[in-house]
Order: sequence, then C-alpha cells, then structure tokens
Amino acid sequence: MPADHAFYAPRLRASSLPDLLRQARARKRISQLDLALTLGVSQRHISFVEGGRSVPSRQLLIAWLLEVGATDSVRNAALIDAGYAPSGRIAAGPDDSERAPHKALSKLIAHHDPFPGIVFDADWIVRAANSAASWLASVVMPDFMRLPRSPSGGLDMISALVHADGLLSRMREPLATGRALLGQLQSEALVRPSLRLKASAFAGALSSRFDWRHDLAQPPASDTHLHQSFETEHGDLSFFTVRSLVGLPQNVTVSSLRAELWFPADSHTRAVLEQRIREVRPTGAVSR
Repeated sequence: MPADHAFYAPRLRASSLPDLLRQARARKRISQLDLALTLGVSQRHISFVEGGRSVPSRQLLIAWLLEVGATDSVRNAALIDAGYAPSGRIAAGPDDSERAPHKALSKLIAHHDPFPGIVFDADWIVRAANSAASWLASVVMPDFMRLPRSPSGGLDMISALVHADGLLSRMREPLATGRALLGQLQSEALVRPSLRLKASAFAGALSSRFDWRHDLAQPPASDTHLHQSFETEHGDLSFFTVRSLVGLPQNVTVSSLRAELWFPADSHTRAVLEQRIREVRPTGAVSR
C-alpha cells in the first residue's frame, strides 16, 4: 500500500448510523439480501452501509427505514446522523402527524391561563388559543375579531397584523414590533416558500402604513421573543412573548407546530389579567 494511501482514502466520520440501521433491520427479521432486493440495490451496498463504509442517499435511507418499520424518532435520528435534514412523518397519515404535539401544546397554553397563549402552525395560522388570548384579541383588535374566518377556521396572524384594526393598531411602537416580526417571517420563508408571499405583503403593509423604506436585500434581524405594549381601556398592557416547540430534537422541523406564550411585563398587566380570571371563574371552581 502506498504511504500516502490514507490521505486519499475516504474517511467517514464516527457515526451511530450503521448500528442503528443494522439493529432496525434485525428487529424486523429481514436479511441483507431480502432488503437489497426490495430496495433495488446490491447486498454489497447494504453491507457497506451497515459496516460504516458507505453513506446511503437520502432517498435510499428513507426507503430503508420505511421497509424496516422504523419509528419517526429513529427515522429522523438516522437522517440527521447521515447529514440530512429531518422530515415530517412518512409512515402515518397527515391527521396523525401533528396530533401529539398539538395536544401537548394545547395543554401548555391551557395551563398558562390567566396569561395569553396560542398554538400556531408553520404558515402562521392560529390553531388554538386559551381564554386569555381570546380576551386580549377582543380588547386590542375588536373589529378584526368580528370578521369572518377562513374556511379552515384558524386566525391568520399576518392578516391580524396588516389589518387597519389589527394587532398593530393599538400597539405602542408598532413599527419596531412589526419589523421584528417581519424578520422572523422572512427568516422562516427561507426554508418555507409558502411564507414568501405573506412576508412580501407584510413588508408592503409596513412600508405604506408607517412610511418605512424596506430594503429587501437587508431583512431585519429576527428574534423569537418580543416586548409588546398596547393602549387599552384597561390601561397600558405590556407583555414579553416567548415561542416554544415540543418533541425530541430530531423530530422538530420547519413544519412543527409551535406555542407562543405571553407573560405580563409589569404589575399592572398582571393585576388586570388576574382580575379578569377571577371574574370569569366562579370562586371555588377548579381550573383544568
């Protein structure tokens, strides 16, 4: 062997992928030959992958994992370990793919009462809201909340922002908040094309409403938490917001549902929200 052979030989990084694939196949009691025939590759290639001498293509890896009945967590762990992005569910129906996280996030915002909390999807459509969020929406954008909803029934967060009576209408420093939200939207649109039209419409609305010159080449910096303050009949209500997701790290994707929790930023806002919950919940009632 030439002295410099090691320099030219491929060096695969240390990986748990070979063991993961080999164990998943063994649990299903499928031989390397049977798997090779099903996937349309050689048994030698299966052996090389399970031996850590070759990395399968993303298409082959997904087909392999489907054939051996791998769980979603195993599938995404394998994709990440092979250097690919995780994906949504491939073995379950679309209604099943979000059921568990939706249930968990709905419980999260329910327990967040008396403070506002919402669950929304990757297209910024609200899928669930607790009673405090619904109340706050009726206070800061009453006319908008009376408009007919989309066929899906969810509230479009971008429509709520750009409408004349929307979320920005009673907000202190609406342009600063709008630019921060635009930054989030544009960052997500980089990996979710369906958001690009919404980002463009939102940028145009901010530009015309606040006479702001938007530079498409320099999108605003994005952040996942904001400070927001509103002028209301209950006085100024101030919040800081935090977004969160649930699930194992390998199962979180750009399509995952997320929750947004609003926390009171001052004692007055906290007092208003706590008083409201006392008024709507009878004394002695047990919260969920």
